[in-house]
Amino acid sequence: MAPAAFWRAWSIWAVSVAATATTVSYTALHPLPAELASQFGSGLNGSLGVVFVVGFATVGALLAWKRPGNPIGWLLSAIGLAYAAGVCSVLLAHFPRTLTLAYWLGWIFLLGIGLWVFVARLKDAVDLDAVRDDLATVVTKALEPAHVSVWMSQRR
Repeated sequence: MAPAAFWRAWSIWAVSVAATATTVSYTALHPLPAELASQFGSGLNGSLGVVFVVGFATVGALLAWKRPGNPIGWLLSAIGLAYAAGVCSVLLAHFPRTLTLAYWLGWIFLLGIGLWVFVARLKDAVDLDAVRDDLATVVTKALEPAHVSVWMSQRR
């Protein structure tokens, strides 16, 4: 557990979560006009985006911190960061001068989806039992719950 890996992993997490929180807060205080809101998705899309960013960024940061040599943690962090950049496109849509950039940045969700597919295919090269045990250990040490269980599908 190198200190450099800790700072890198959690810095990526902090940027992802801060960008998402800023966008959600600003949009809650200043809703988009109806013609723009229809182009940037509904509240359900925004909620799903927040869940994706926080989920991927958190799991990625935990894995990258505890196993810095394992690429899956870093890829999950990159997925969270890509989704956070996509969520920021909604923030840019509030300002007329950045509307074109907002449209282009909205496509970065596809990068997150592509990385996610890559991670799903990469899982065959990684010992999932060791990853599950490490994740359960980290959660147990950090949160001290009464019980921890991690569900992973069986290999085909």
